[in-house]
Amino acid sequence: MFERWIGPETFRKGVIEYLGAHEWGSAEASDLWGALSKAVGKDVGTAMATFLDQPGVPLVSAEPLAGGRVRLRQHRFLNYGTPAPPPTLWQIPVTLRFSDGKKTYTQSLLLTDSVRTVTLHPAVRPTWLHPDAGERGYYRWSLPSERLQTLAAGASRTLDSRERVGYVGNLAALLDAGAVHGDEFLQVLNHFAEDRDPDVVAAVAGGLFQVKFAFVTPELSDRFASYVRKTLGPALSRVGVEPRPGEPPSVTSLRPTLLNWLGDDGRDPAVLAWARKAAKDYLADPSTLDPSLVEAMLRLAAIQGDAALYDTCRARFESTRSPIDRSRYLTALSFFRDSALVERTLRYALEGPLRPQELRTATFGIASYPPYQDRLYAWVEKNYARIVSRIPPEAAAFMPYYASGCSAQRLEAARVFFSQPEHSAMGTGKTLAKVVDQVGDCIGLREREGAAVANYLSEFAAQR
Repeated sequence: MFERWIGPETFRKGVIEYLGAHEWGSAEASDLWGALSKAVGKDVGTAMATFLDQPGVPLVSAEPLAGGRVRLRQHRFLNYGTPAPPPTLWQIPVTLRFSDGKKTYTQSLLLTDSVRTVTLHPAVRPTWLHPDAGERGYYRWSLPSERLQTLAAGASRTLDSRERVGYVGNLAALLDAGAVHGDEFLQVLNHFAEDRDPDVVAAVAGGLFQVKFAFVTPELSDRFASYVRKTLGPALSRVGVEPRPGEPPSVTSLRPTLLNWLGDDGRDPAVLAWARKAAKDYLADPSTLDPSLVEAMLRLAAIQGDAALYDTCRARFESTRSPIDRSRYLTALSFFRDSALVERTLRYALEGPLRPQELRTATFGIASYPPYQDRLYAWVEKNYARIVSRIPPEAAAFMPYYASGCSAQRLEAARVFFSQPEHSAMGTGKTLAKVVDQVGDCIGLREREGAAVANYLSEFAAQR
């Protein structure tokens, strides 16, 4: 952000001067700020210090006004319901990008006040406005709802791929902040899933995690499955199930993401059938499947797998000498959904030939499946001493993460359990505080937007 503000070459000149002046020596932040300020011919240290010497990240709101003007506001970005801290002010290098419908313009400024009205150059009434050109700014941004929708509708024509990825991530943050509604969020995700850029579609898949864990209750699972199939299915059709010679790495990394979403949450029959056949062929001859697809294939095969496949994966885990195959097969064991096999996995995590760092891998799939999260947490409480004896000592502080999710009841149980001295390894309190925030945010989001999401998913399933 600051490199763009003062110019890449000037920024580089200042850094080189700083390195030369302090070669084989010690330095302080002010030394770097001084070198950069000297290179650019103005003070930049004061502005940079506002980002490094105080907590939080700013939210910049842009409101177009009459006469080619834009009102900018800044305040600390907070999730909805978070108690407001003392007022905080940053010095923010903001770059606006806007269009009059014919040409596109950029305009940079340093936002130092809580509210500032700027005149666009040229002073046009913008048909669209993006408050963070190039998505280089270290700030969240917002627009009035109508402007936000307009920007999304024309994104494929007006925003570059980095800006489109940034739009999706920023919108997810605005959902947490209560600045957009759940149905709006789902509508925009569906729109951006049509993007031809695989990085943009990957951002959409990332946004679906937020929807899945905050909103998808058992009653909504069928409707969410329909949404996933119709939203991500066309993207998989575009990239294909099998890798193609010369395809970009971004396509190769997107494919297993799509397969996992469509097979697991989307329950796509074709994807699940592919996983069953691919697993059979791969276990007979590993050369039949591209390495980029092995982990996704094993997960999806496990989800619908029986005891025979479970035994095969466990035997492969124990016999392989390849670290990556070891991780793949152990992860697959955690994705079996049959209740009896889940119980076997939990027992295996305590009694099997796992290395200290592998216990989390053995429970990863169970932890990511909401219907089994309570069961997993109860297992943690019951076996806490045995678990802690098997993992690296410093890892004990992260045990409260097993209470993550969207359950107030599970969180309260964790509060009680991890407040007891025998369950409070050094650092446990800090982890528990993070879990309290995460669960509280999730519950608040579900209460606030759950009805809108449920209605949208119902209408989406019916109309498509």
